[in-house]
Amino acid sequence: MRIWVSPKKFTSRGYSIIPFDMLPFEETRIFNNMYWYYGQQDMKAASFLKDEDNIFITYISNFSCAPDSFMLHYIKWMMGTKPFLILELDSHSADAGIDTRVEAFLDIIEGYRLKYTGDDDSRYDNGLRFINNGKDPLHIYDELNSRKIELFGNKKVKMLLSNMGRLSSELLAASLRGVDINAEAMPLPDVYTLQTARSFMSGKECLPSQLVLGSALKYFQSEKYRKDEIYLLFVPTTTGPCRTGQYFVFYENLFRDMRLENVVVVTLDSENSYNEMGPSFSRSAWWGLAIADYMKDIETSLRTCAEDPAAAIAKYDELWHGLMEIAEKDIKQILPALKMIASEIKKIPLKQKVEDAAKVLIVGEIYVRRDDFAVDELVRIMSRKGIIAKVSGITEWIYYTDFTRRHEILKKYNLLPWYKKLISRELRELILWRIEEMWKHSVEKKNQKRAC
Repeated sequence: MRIWVSPKKFTSRGYSIIPFDMLPFEETRIFNNMYWYYGQQDMKAASFLKDEDNIFITYISNFSCAPDSFMLHYIKWMMGTKPFLILELDSHSADAGIDTRVEAFLDIIEGYRLKYTGDDDSRYDNGLRFINNGKDPLHIYDELNSRKIELFGNKKVKMLLSNMGRLSSELLAASLRGVDINAEAMPLPDVYTLQTARSFMSGKECLPSQLVLGSALKYFQSEKYRKDEIYLLFVPTTTGPCRTGQYFVFYENLFRDMRLENVVVVTLDSENSYNEMGPSFSRSAWWGLAIADYMKDIETSLRTCAEDPAAAIAKYDELWHGLMEIAEKDIKQILPALKMIASEIKKIPLKQKVEDAAKVLIVGEIYVRRDDFAVDELVRIMSRKGIIAKVSGITEWIYYTDFTRRHEILKKYNLLPWYKKLISRELRELILWRIEEMWKHSVEKKNQKRAC
């Protein structure tokens, strides 16, 4: 079946067809951070038509379309109780199956028009807003009670970190606690985590979105969950083209459906390299992430090269937990601790030298490659075959966001007249960017030197 045939399936049954690009929806408001052009068009059309009594939507998609895995959720939330049809087509779509769905949809429309009374179908909103405006310190604002809720130093507000590798998440949580933010790294995902998430999703969303959601829902169902606390689910975001930037939009709307009274989705932006928590946290976090990347290399090397991998990893875990305690108290004491850890690890008997072992680099989407549940089976298989799996670090992602930030600053700088460049904000930002980059590389070199 060809897609262009589908309008006839409506017109032959007495219905008129209006192509979505004929609608005057330019000023229509939609969900935040929709960076796909056709996503914007589709969502604006849906939002524009929501309150039109006699116009109903047919959304034509194809099998496992990545943007549509989120878009279809958004349109469902936009439309509320108003029915709409999804036609998912591929090369195997049968014409009779399309006919059946169209006829069923038209029957539903008639029933809806007969019974719909125009009752209020507004959605639940807990009124909690995470304020990240670049001016005031980060905080929460309760719109229902018109009050400001402090984030720093408030034990009744807890930030939950989705897992991006046990080491990275635990050290990042320790860094947050070091700047007086009550933070906790959620446990490693498992099969049940995935099952929990998929009960609220279509299954077509990317794996990281499912793991993050499943981890959060498991936490909210656990004994740790308290009704008198506010939970901030930390979700890094981007401005495209990857679906990562859609996670927070999906979670916010799903949690509204679930009527969670004390959960707020927190987003920090890749465009400024996630620096909203302030310079103190940024410095501590960079130390933590750089150390976590090197410690991950040590872990995968021990799993391959140690004479007794189980005993080696047990010793490694013992040393890691000691490092965590130091990092939370004073990040500056990490370097002496690394030197001690390096000396202890050197005592572990090896069956082969690390430099002699074959190595394979594992790259890919930032969440998947760093999540131990998603990637650990691959690491384990390689270890059994005597291959060290080098998992790309989170610092690589931060360097990439730094690069794109510099690129954007340079674009603005190059557009300035020559006489304004020397006193421009853009020049100051470029100088600060260069200083920051030099400092980050120096931290990595110090960690590498102490860990060797």
